Amino acid sequence: IHNAWQAGRDHLIPEDYPDEEVEVYSDYLLNKGPAYGQVGAVHDILKASNGQTYIVERAAAERARTTIETIEGIDIMTPGAVAAASLLQALELGEVDKDDCILLNISGGGIKRLKQDMETRTVKPWIRVKKSSAVQDILEKLATE
Repeated sequence: IHNAWQAGRDHLIPEDYPDEEVEVYSDYLLNKGPAYGQVGAVHDILKASNGQTYIVERAAAERARTTIETIEGIDIMTPGAVAAASLLQALELGEVDKDDCILLNISGGGIKRLKQDMETRTVKPWIRVKKSSAVQDILEKLATE
C-alpha cells in the first residue's frame, strides 16, 4: 500500500509485494490482497482525507507501544503500536502539528490484562480449510453433522 500511495497509483501492482517472506512487527497488518483500490477502500480514504502512509521500524513501534502503555495503563496490540508510531513520525516530519485535532484509533488492547485477570483457553476451530477447496470442504463437513 505504501509503495502504491507514494507512487500516486490507485491500484497495486506485483512490484508492490515483496519477492520473499519478510519479517514484520505486526503480522495483523499483512494481507495478500489488501483492500486498496476498490471503491471506498484505503486509497479512497487516503485521498479524501489528504492522508499519508508511513514505514515504521520495529524499534519505533516498540517505543510507541511502551509510551501508550505507560500513559494509558493498558497494553496494546501491535497494529495500535504501528499506528501510534506513524503518528509520531508524522509529527516529527512536520506533517501534523502538535495542536492538530487527531483521532488515533487503537483497537485490540488489554490482551495481557485479560490473561492476568481471567482464565483463558484456546478454542478449537470447527474446521480448517484450504482456500482452493474451502466451499467443498465446508459442505462436506456440514453433510456429516
